[in-house]
Amino acid sequence: MKLRRLFFALLALPLAFAACEPEPTPTPGPEPEPGPEPDKTTVLTLTSEDTLDFTAEGGQGVIEYELVEETRNTLVPMPMVEATCDADWVTDIAVAEDITFNVAANEGEARATKVVVTYGNQMFEVVVNQAAKAAEPDPKPEYEMDVRLAAAMRIPSAELELPNNIFALVFVDDAESLELGVVLAGAADDTVLKAGNYNSESETLYADESALYLYDTDTEYAFASGSVAVSLDDDSYAFDIELTAADGKLYHFTYEGVVLDMEPTDAPEPETFVPVKIEAYRSASWKLGNFELDLYINDEVYHSLDMQDNINPNENYLSEGVYSMDNGGVTSWSNFVWDIETGEGAYVVDAEITIAHNADGTTTITGFFESEYGNHLNIDWTGLVEGFSFPADSLSTLTSDLVLNESGFTYHAHYQGDWYTWDTDNWWIEIYENDATQSGKYLMLDLLVNPSQDDFCGIYSHRTEANYMNTFVVGDVDGENRVGCWYAEVENNKITGDKAPFIDGTIEIVSNADGSVTFTFDCVDDAGNKISGSVTAAAPATF
Repeated sequence: MKLRRLFFALLALPLAFAACEPEPTPTPGPEPEPGPEPDKTTVLTLTSEDTLDFTAEGGQGVIEYELVEETRNTLVPMPMVEATCDADWVTDIAVAEDITFNVAANEGEARATKVVVTYGNQMFEVVVNQAAKAAEPDPKPEYEMDVRLAAAMRIPSAELELPNNIFALVFVDDAESLELGVVLAGAADDTVLKAGNYNSESETLYADESALYLYDTDTEYAFASGSVAVSLDDDSYAFDIELTAADGKLYHFTYEGVVLDMEPTDAPEPETFVPVKIEAYRSASWKLGNFELDLYINDEVYHSLDMQDNINPNENYLSEGVYSMDNGGVTSWSNFVWDIETGEGAYVVDAEITIAHNADGTTTITGFFESEYGNHLNIDWTGLVEGFSFPADSLSTLTSDLVLNESGFTYHAHYQGDWYTWDTDNWWIEIYENDATQSGKYLMLDLLVNPSQDDFCGIYSHRTEANYMNTFVVGDVDGENRVGCWYAEVENNKITGDKAPFIDGTIEIVSNADGSVTFTFDCVDDAGNKISGSVTAAAPATF
């Protein structure tokens, strides 16, 4: 500035000197040439965003700017636009009509920097933000079971005596090989399940009330915790269910579709039901005392109650007494017909049936049973139950149950080979209280043994048409001879007291260390009397 100021001062000196001389008369001359144009100044302006955001993958950035010229009165060199950045992950900065640069991929946390743009003494900054590297997705859990379910329904809240905001849902797979029950809790005023996340931590999923049942293996699984994600599109649901068992194993289920009976309904009013007839069916392979009681609505359609006689099980009839789902007399295999036109049924979930036999051979059946849909039928019926038989002349003379708790007996075992030509080994065993006189209590056993077995020890059930191996032949009379398995009171090998055939139950035979054998009985005679207990007999005298 001092030099410039001195330069202009020196230029002014001749003028000062000239001012002392008389002004000459102007002489015409050529026109002066035009002087230089005034200098311009240029203004740097950012025209794009002052913040640029990048994903973790990175990419190219662009900064837009413009230079606006304004008049200036000084001569200065024309500066260049420059762009710089301190961060090493911003590279390849190029200045042209726009400023471009590259942002490298981010392998760590979120980060930020600035690109500084200058033009002479002018400057602006652009912030560059980059997101953190996305977390690796959690590996897919190893599920003990991962099943896509095929159907779903809601068990009516009224049936379970639950408020309408509790949703008891049952799912089955396409093959109907399993059944999954899940209990969810909605808001207090919810009557229809809403979309959302339900879990055991928030107590919107009752994991301990949820269960998985496998039909093929008759196995039930309980759960300790879990979560259920529910989405809803009109009336179509999508479920993503993850449950954890007590042992930590994970179970995963999905379902898409409607949920039957989602809308709550009031429980039907109890009705009086009078069957047109009642039939009792029993398979020879079923457990003793097990009957299917069919209560006919019309000539073809019937409710069926699966009954188990735990009072005095026999193969002829259901004993007098009370049968309920609470005491095991009515089982969960019972079926309620709720659509007479189609015969479609539902499970019976509660029942109490009282059976009484009358002197004229009829049976009175009273009580109630309910369906899983809340249908409640009251019954008071008297008539002949088809399938019940009441033997007028039992072979047994016992008038009450018999309990054996005996020792010191003697047994004789007779090997008969394949006596009945049933591809079994046959053993005939006689057991005497007093072997010397063949008197006192006496048992006769007729056993069908697996030929691969060397002796007659084992467990034997009553023989059926479907099963011969490891069974006992039921007691009967063939002419004047008693065959099969019997209990009797004898004197000199003649029956002088009570006698009773074994028609059902089990006989277990165990060899003891001292050479004796213990025979344990849990059997029934043809009059419905139980014969139970054990008899220990000395080593046999085989003949």
